[in-house]
Parts: sequence; C-alpha cells; structure tokens
Amino acid sequence: MGEIPEQTIRERAYHIWEREGRPEGRALDHWQMARSELAIQMSPPPTLPNPAAEREEVDHPEPVEPLLAVENQGSFPGLTDQDEEQQYPRHRLQVNSPAFESGDTIPPVYTCEGEDMSPPLEWQGEPDDTRSFLVYCEDPDAPKGTFHHWAAYDIPPDRHQLEEGAARGPLHQGINDFGKRGYGGPCPPQRHGTHHYHFRLCALSTDRLPVPAEASVRDVVAAARPYVLAEAEIMGEYARA
Repeated sequence: MGEIPEQTIRERAYHIWEREGRPEGRALDHWQMARSELAIQMSPPPTLPNPAAEREEVDHPEPVEPLLAVENQGSFPGLTDQDEEQQYPRHRLQVNSPAFESGDTIPPVYTCEGEDMSPPLEWQGEPDDTRSFLVYCEDPDAPKGTFHHWAAYDIPPDRHQLEEGAARGPLHQGINDFGKRGYGGPCPPQRHGTHHYHFRLCALSTDRLPVPAEASVRDVVAAARPYVLAEAEIMGEYARA
C-alpha cells in the first residue's frame, strides 16, 4: 500500500470530527485516527468471483462503504481560519438527477420493470485538481448483501453530466452483479419491501484507474480509494409488489 494522500486524510479527519460531535482541541487526534482508518480501508480486498445472477436473490460481496464523507462544510472550533482551510478543505461537490429527487422513488423506466436504462445525472463543485470522475450505484438492502449495479469510471474532468441511457454508450464500465458490463437497474425481489439505491459520484486525482477491462464494480470502487478527493450521492428508492 502506498502513502495515503494528505487531502484524503483531511477529508476523513473532518468526517471523524463530525461523527464525534465536533469537539474542540482534538485536531491531531482526529488526524491520527483518520490515518489508521484509511490504512485499514485501503488494504487490498480479497479477490472474489463475479456472481452470474439474473436477479438479486444470490450471494453478494460485503458492502463497499462510501469512500469519503459526502459533505465537507462548516467551521472547525479551535483552529484559525487558515489552519481550518489547510486541515479541512471545503468541497461543495453535488450530484443530482433531473429524473428524481434524492429520497424519491426511482421512475420505472430506469428499472428492470421498464427500459432498464441508466438515469440522467448532473454534478458540479468538484475540487480544482480533479482529473476524472467515478459514478457507481449499489443497493445495501439486497437479501444476501449489497448488490452492485453500476460503475462508470475514467469520466473526463470537463464532463459534468451523464445523459439518460449513457451507460449504453462509450463509457468505461465495470461488470455488475448481474454478470453484465454496464448498468443494471433496480430489480428487488417481489414483496421484499423498499430498497435504497445509492448513486455515488467521486472526484478523483487520477485520469485513469488501474483496473483490467473485465474488472467488477467492486474492483473499480476499491481501485478508486487512494484517489478520491471528494464524494457526493443521490439516493432513490424502489420496491416491487
């Protein structure tokens, strides 16, 4: 494992500070805790086979946690403004969809009960040194573990949207848990309740991820860990009667 980028440590330290209720005078402790957490998180994951499945009633790998805190804003008591900006840079990365608001039901056209096309996504507010974007989607409510629906990566830094159905176009994409490359829309088991689909956007410090052509979604997300500068997400719900 290589050296952890300082900006990644800053992001995680801010998240820890938020998690602990914003205590004063513990910036150094949070920095050390962040390094330890990231060292564990960035350890190489075990190689797992790609499940070939028609739907979500199969075994799946463990969930991939968000790579960074989604929001990085607010003041940090006990530090000067200059120290705060150096230790905890404020990013305003935001992602949304013209098709649904975060927390709303995903329209059927983007699911297995419709056209099964990827939804439109738009974003803004990435760090200045962003060199590419990663978009991925997963469902933590699948019966036997998190189900990985999509990963599109090596998206150029001057691109700020994916149009409806973009996954059917020329994108670098991982193999999803349906065993297919590209997007596989929500398709929870019938009468299994409401599932939550997290569409996550990561701003990365590299223009190309070091993954093979047949990489799974999980492999793509794991490879992105050392390069994440900021992350945002939109979550949609879906259920089948």
